[in-house]
Amino acid sequence: MDIIARCRYTQSSWSLFSHVAWIETTTSPPKNSAIPAGAKKIGNVSQLPANSAGTVSDPKNGDPAVIIHASGSTFYAYDAVCTHAGCTVQYDPQQKLLVCPCHGGTFDPAHGAQVVAGPPPSPLTPIQMTIDAHGDIYIV
Repeated sequence: MDIIARCRYTQSSWSLFSHVAWIETTTSPPKNSAIPAGAKKIGNVSQLPANSAGTVSDPKNGDPAVIIHASGSTFYAYDAVCTHAGCTVQYDPQQKLLVCPCHGGTFDPAHGAQVVAGPPPSPLTPIQMTIDAHGDIYIV
């Protein structure tokens, strides 16, 4: 099944946040590739416009994860569970930050998801991500 056919895009008109939700594939990386063993293909860079984010499930623990396409070839992946109270953070494209809707925690994805505002005690956990020569995105 084509990955694009398995994706759905959602845009919230009541929010400043831009969301792309992907239905993940179960495709394994090709043998003899630089993709780590156990990696899960989650989409392709062409599906995530610059200054937007996609949400997936972290294959390690099932937590929500966020994949951010900052600009050009710059992508980040983090566990989307806020380190303060466990709410799910969302990407705000106007601020270019991850924001927790529960208590206003704010994280900077370009700087290791460090806390820039609010009560979170620590940054978001990074998720290992690899992008192959075809633009396919894999997370471990």
